[in-house]
Parts: sequence; structure tokens; C-alpha cells
Amino acid sequence: MTGLVIERLSADSPWLLVVARWRHKAFLEPSGLTEEDSRRQLIDISVSTIPHEVALVAVIDDQPAGICLLVDSELDPLHDCSPWLASLFVHERFRRSGVGRALVRAIERHAASHAIAHLFLYTDAAEPFYARCGWAVQERFRADGMDCVLMKRDL
Repeated sequence: MTGLVIERLSADSPWLLVVARWRHKAFLEPSGLTEEDSRRQLIDISVSTIPHEVALVAVIDDQPAGICLLVDSELDPLHDCSPWLASLFVHERFRRSGVGRALVRAIERHAASHAIAHLFLYTDAAEPFYARCGWAVQERFRADGMDCVLMKRDL
């Protein structure tokens, strides 16, 4: 996609509140967490002492288009795996334009630059997307009443 820039999200990013809101609505609201919780979590990742943790934001024409995280552990781990690709979200206006794939690839490159050999993720709805990106199913399970899949990507 032309005009796409992927940048590291910082505590003073102009996109912080927008992507925190997206992340909250898409992933955190059902668990009772607030938009403020999402914002604080993103700030914590941006200043993490764990070298590979990162929040990346996709920007197109000076507008945020999506977000993706690399985190050491999930908030409520069900599996003893690490690290995790988490919270991939692309704004509906930019879906099916390569933004999601670009964010996944950027997270993979970032992980590889920190000598990480493999990544994990959970999904309840995006298995076909991640499979097209080269991720493999490791396990199917139920969590919070939903059918989920644990996926892995060797780097």
C-alpha cells in the first residue's frame, strides 16, 4: 500500500488515544477493562524494560490505520508460550488493503531482530488471515465460551 508508514507507538504519540479506543472496543471491553486501562497498557508497552515488547501503529496519509503489539505474555495466559503477537486491529476504512499483513510482518521483523525464534497468538475469528501470513495452528480450545485457536509462527 502506498503511503503506509509503520511506526513505534510512544507515550506521547498523537495516535495513542485513538488506538487505545480501538483496542478497547475490539479486545478489552468484554473483560470489563476501560479505555483508560487500554491507554495505560499501551504506555506500559512503549516504556517496557523487556527489549522486544513493542506497540506498532500503521499510519496512512497522516491518519492511524491499525495497531499491533508484540508482548511477552498475554493478560490472562492460558498457555505457557511467549512472546505473543497481540491486538492486531485495522480500522474498517483500511481493511483488505494490506495494512494487517504489513503490521504482522513488521512485528515478525521486530521479533527476529531480537533473536526471537517463534511467536504465538490467539484468535477466535482470524485463523484464515493468519494462515495466509504463514502461521500454523498449534491447538484448538474454548475460552470464555468461544472457540479459539493457538497459532505459532517460526521466524
